[in-house]
Parts: sequence; C-alpha cells; structure tokens
Amino acid sequence: MKGIAYIGTLVLAMSFCASCTFDNDMSYPQLQGKITAFAVEGQKSVTINDDTQTVEVILEETAEIKDLRVTEYSISEKTTTDYVMGEHIDLSNPVGILLRTYPGQEYQWTISASQPIERYIDCSGLIETVFDPENRTALVYVVEKQPLESVIFEGMKLGPETSRIISTTGYDGTSNAEVTMGVEFPMTLDCTLARDFTVLYKGVEYVWKLTFVQKAIQNEIRSVVPWTYHVVVTGEFDGEGTPYYEYRKTSEQEWTRFDAVSVEGVKVTGDITGLEESTEYAVRLVSGDVVGAEVTFKTDTPAQLAGMGFNSWYYGGKNGKTWFPYAENDPSPLWDSPNTGISSLIANTTVPEYDHKVEGDAAAKLKSDLAMIKFAAGNLFTGKFVEFKDWTAKLDWGVPFTSRPYSLKGWYDYKPGLVNRDEMGQFPEMVGKPDIMQILVALVAEGEDGDTSPFVVNSSIPGEPNFHTNPRVIAYGEILSDQDSNGEYQEFEIPLEYREGDTRTPIYAIIVASASYRGDYFTGAVGSTLYVDAFEFTYR
Repeated sequence: MKGIAYIGTLVLAMSFCASCTFDNDMSYPQLQGKITAFAVEGQKSVTINDDTQTVEVILEETAEIKDLRVTEYSISEKTTTDYVMGEHIDLSNPVGILLRTYPGQEYQWTISASQPIERYIDCSGLIETVFDPENRTALVYVVEKQPLESVIFEGMKLGPETSRIISTTGYDGTSNAEVTMGVEFPMTLDCTLARDFTVLYKGVEYVWKLTFVQKAIQNEIRSVVPWTYHVVVTGEFDGEGTPYYEYRKTSEQEWTRFDAVSVEGVKVTGDITGLEESTEYAVRLVSGDVVGAEVTFKTDTPAQLAGMGFNSWYYGGKNGKTWFPYAENDPSPLWDSPNTGISSLIANTTVPEYDHKVEGDAAAKLKSDLAMIKFAAGNLFTGKFVEFKDWTAKLDWGVPFTSRPYSLKGWYDYKPGLVNRDEMGQFPEMVGKPDIMQILVALVAEGEDGDTSPFVVNSSIPGEPNFHTNPRVIAYGEILSDQDSNGEYQEFEIPLEYREGDTRTPIYAIIVASASYRGDYFTGAVGSTLYVDAFEFTYR
C-alpha cells in the first residue's frame, strides 16, 4: 500500500548493516517482478495491483471473453518469464504468469476478467428479482396484491447489450393451454406458472425460465444507517398508496412526517436530515392506513482524536535523542513515528516545528533522509512502533475510535525534491520527477472472526496492508500531491469513502502522513519535506 513508506525504509536501513557481517540473500535488494501494462479490446477498465500481484479486467457486455485481442502487455525491467503472450487471450478462467528476477526471486501473477451484465425485469408489483445466470433462471418476487394472472411488463433485459427477447412461452388461463407469442413491451402476461423467455444474441437463441412468487409486505424497514446529523433509511411498502417515513426522539411522543423519499418499485429510501447528535430516535414506514413497526437508532457522536494539532512533543527515549509526537507523561499516546528505530542511525525524520505552523504550539515536520545510505521517508501515524527484531520492523496501526466521520480536514505544506532514490528499481519512471506526499485515513472494524487487534504491519511485506481489499476496512480516503506549496500551508479535506451497505461501527482510526509515499519501496527524494497541522474529523 502506498501509505507505508516508512516501514520498509527502516528495515533495509538496518539490514544493510547486517549485510556487512552476514553472507546471505539479504545482501541483495528485493526486485519485484511486475506486470507494468496490460490491455485488451472490449475492456471497461484494467487494474494492475503490485501488492496482490493481480491484473483485474472488467469487460464490456459484448466482449468475447474467450477470445480477447491483446492490445498492450509489458513486464518490468530485469524480469523474465516463460509465459508467451499471444495476440489473443482466453480470460474465461484466470491466467497465471510466473515472473522471475535476480537472484532466484519468483512472483506469481494472475490475470482475471469479469463481465458484469445488467439484467432487469420491470413489471407491476415488483419487489426484487434473483437471477441465476449459470442456469438461466430467475425468481421474481411481487407484492401479495399483484394478481399473477395479469402481470404488466414494461421492459426486460436478460442478456448482454444488443440482445433481444423475441418470444415467451407460458400458461394462458384464457385458452387453458401453453401459448408462445412474440414480445413487445408493454404487455400483460399470465405468470401463474413459470414462463420461458427466448433471448437472441449474435444469432444464437437461448431460453430463460422465470418463476413469479407473491410475497407479503407489511411496510418493513430493511436498513437504518445513522450518521451524526442525519440517517439513511431503506424499507419496503405494500405497493398501495404513497409511502413516507415518520420519526421522533424516543424521549418524545409526537411523530414528524418525512415525505422526501425515493420510491423504486416497493423500495422506499429516505435521507432524514436535521437530527441531533448522540440522540436516540425511532422511525417507521407508513403508506395509506398501514403503519409499519418502528425501529430505533442512535445518531453518532462527533469525536476527535487527541493530538490532532501536533502540539505536544517529547525529546529523549532510551538513546536520549529521539523525538516522540506526544507529551512525556502521556499515559496512552495515539501518535508515533519511525524515529524509535532510526534516530540512532540518523537524525529524526519526524520532528516538531514551532515557527512554521497553522495554530497552537507546534506543527509536525516530516523530512525524507538517508539511514546508512538507505532511503527513509519522513512520516507520522496513529498507532505504535512495536519492535525491531531480526531485521524486521513491526507496528500496530490504529487507535481506538468508534465514530463515523464524513472527512478528515487539516493543513499541509509540501516541498518535494526530485526523486533520486529508487533502490529496488520498482519505479524508474519516477526518477528525476518531483516526489509525492500522501495523507491517508481509514476506519477499521472488528473482523468476522472476532479479531479486535490493531492493524499489524510487518516491514518484510512491502505494500501491506492493502486498505482496498482488507475486509476489516469500512472506510478509506487519501490525497497524493507532487506540487510545491511554496512555503504556504494548503487546506485539505479527504472525504471518507464507506463500503456500500456497511453499517459496522469502527473500532480503530488510522491516519498516516508521509513525505515520500513510495518510500516502502525505497523510492523518493532525499530532502522532501512535509509539514502537517490542525487535523480534525468533520461530521454530517
């Protein structure tokens, strides 16, 4: 991951010293074999992930997944492979490519493709449709009041783009027989029994079988996602009348009506605003004379982390010359830096700045430097520097936090140098160009297995943790910049992107700032300097 610039730099700085004494593989830098470019005709997007060693292709609906023409393919310098990439590739199953670099290092890459096809059935009384593409069947749920013998269809799509539904076969109550007819929307059909729909795509016909089921709905609320000053409510109504929500404080009796809802079929979504923080409410769904059961929820508390102003610092430690981003007697400090591991090799890369600041007593100054000729990125993070053992640094990322903020705001001033270190040869394209700073924020929840530990970071695994794939991460955001601030602080705001439908409460907050975001691969500019100050979470 881009944000762990400081981890690997510490480790290889130490391991360089080890190589002077021990004759082992650690005397060689690790050169990762990478797929640097890949493209095929008919793609929507391609994501190349160095951390997971994967290439993920999303295809257009009409692409021929078994016969894709390759338009671009390349691997990193000083990398070999036995795999021969032809003009065409079959991605109906994942393709493995083994890359090798000196001395004897192997990297197993996987190229895979997905081809999402939008399917829908637009009919009267629709609640939801469950598609089974493999067996070409669909289960269509309609409200209990919808007569199955007269379902009105406004439209339907069962195949890729350009496909057509040319006929339907099913029971006809009038003739008391099975009848096949052409399809032209809108149309009314008898769906008492399962119906077949024939799809034509590129000259080939195939059949889908649709089964219709009535389902009773009693104005049920399906999900409630409370924030600090608003709540997003989703429910289902019986299809009769005009639905709306009612809400109240649980300490009060009077209900407030909320009509600004979005209705899609029987799905009713409302974003109720103007609520008070840290307050318990009840909400219910109403349509006509039907009043659904009430559901209670509590709005969020707009919490902040201690030390977000970077005003408290302590100089000392075991070697007597280490800067710590917290007060000397702080019983539970929330911030740390790699100074603990590298201050004995070089000067601290993370220090207080008392003159160039936005507010308060101090700001934080992060400066990339060399540790025994190895590159070390200046950085700061929430959590704890745990240990340095067997030439590996371990850190616990994250501090206790249970709120759901909208964004992280603050100020930074960045002075990038021109990249002059690429010790692993992973980013030669960056050499000679301005360095890049990063500020990231993530919220982490309890794991499915009950794991409540902090994010454990091991410097022997470059690119970890991966915030985009780790299931414990419920929200993430970052900014990257190679622009010189010219000595002036710039205000920033990083909106947190929450996983869709994820209502979990976080247990940890992670914030990382780095003057050289590719420092985990020992790439950056000696002298790149990032000042940060006055961080705060915002709430909506």
